[in-house]
Amino acid sequence: MRSIVVLALLLVGALELSAQAEPLVVRGLKFEGNRALDDLTLAAAIGTTNSSAFASKWYLRWLPWPNGERRFFNQTEFRRDQLRLTVLYRASGFPDVVVDTVVSRGNDHVSITFRITEGEPIRVREIVAEGVRVVEDPARLVRDLPIARGEPFSRFTLRASQDSLAARLWDLGYPTAEVDARWEIDSVARRANVVLIARPGTRAVFGPIEVAGMEQIDSAFIASLI
Repeated sequence: MRSIVVLALLLVGALELSAQAEPLVVRGLKFEGNRALDDLTLAAAIGTTNSSAFASKWYLRWLPWPNGERRFFNQTEFRRDQLRLTVLYRASGFPDVVVDTVVSRGNDHVSITFRITEGEPIRVREIVAEGVRVVEDPARLVRDLPIARGEPFSRFTLRASQDSLAARLWDLGYPTAEVDARWEIDSVARRANVVLIARPGTRAVFGPIEVAGMEQIDSAFIASLI
């Protein structure tokens, strides 16, 4: 009799351990308080992902076809996600961002909410472009860049502006052009001054053009189309 009781206790303990070891399915993932960055941007920046609708919605899980793809909760990755969102926001011009989390646990699943307090951003006060006077219309060259006065000082937007300005110089005949940047931040006034530094290099021009291999068509006509 005693052996039967011991065996039963061991089985109960094994079942409890098995239940504890069973991974939790992520059946809800949402963001609250985010205004500057949309949900898609935030979701792309983290490692935790929501399960598909057929694995997360109760009214779909019982339908008579294969279950949807399930995503499991990883505590370590979840903590990293909090840091990832903080770094993303700071690089986007929000140095005082606070990312809190709420995790609602069920028997076999979790629902996760990231609650974001963005804080006041650092905004661009002034943009200066150096090294662009080699072109005929410098003002037009720097018009409508991704970075703009009054907008949050985002490192991503700054990098995009550098790439855009370099591409415009390439189109104007400066194939080796590069654009660097420097900036100064006034943390008290929450303003940033940005300087884009263009290094156009030597302008390239087309040399002599020769048309060959066109026996049926006059080469002068081909040259006129180039």
